[in-house]
Amino acid sequence: MGNLVKLLFMSVLIIFLVTGCGTGRDEPAEVVDTEQPESVTSAQEARVESAERVPQDAASITADRAEDKPTESVYQRTKALDWSITDERRAAIEEAIPDATGFIDGMELVQKIKDENIRGREDRAQVFADAAAGQYIFFAAQTNPNPFNNNASLNLIFGEGVFGPDFMQVQLTEPENYNHQEYLDKFGGTGYMTAFVGKLSVEENRLRLDPAHDVYLPGYMK
Repeated sequence: MGNLVKLLFMSVLIIFLVTGCGTGRDEPAEVVDTEQPESVTSAQEARVESAERVPQDAASITADRAEDKPTESVYQRTKALDWSITDERRAAIEEAIPDATGFIDGMELVQKIKDENIRGREDRAQVFADAAAGQYIFFAAQTNPNPFNNNASLNLIFGEGVFGPDFMQVQLTEPENYNHQEYLDKFGGTGYMTAFVGKLSVEENRLRLDPAHDVYLPGYMK
């Protein structure tokens, strides 16, 4: 009987020690630090702040660059120059090109076509033919070099049409003193306006100056 009691006592004691009962405390749970070190947090905040500033800075730079660019086209800028025929300019042209003495101001004919609202190509060509066929005439207009030869053409622009400018072309046969590269260097692009005098012919409602002379580059339009 005494051995049985001892055996029971030893069994209870082993169970007691294994389960940890009676220790009076639990093992502490592991604590996870959710706070980031100050240095890491500051670096992240700096990156966020920098990212927020980028679009504003980029927009500012874009706006500054846009302000630096010219807002008008080459044609608009050159059209704004004074292309009128003054007594001094006429004298300079006629002295340099004696055959052009008494030349007709073709821009007055362009204005007449605008004022009278003359629309048809044939009717417009007739205005020039009646006033100046076989004579020297002056034009100041948008100029197009021919990429395949030494010829060029002018666009006499009467206004804006539904599908673009309302214009009529004048062909120039190997115009003297004309240099496309000089105009590119001076005005910064194509589409520029400049001035010519030449002998006008009108055939099949097409206008041509032959011979033709650039009067801007030589300085006759000062």
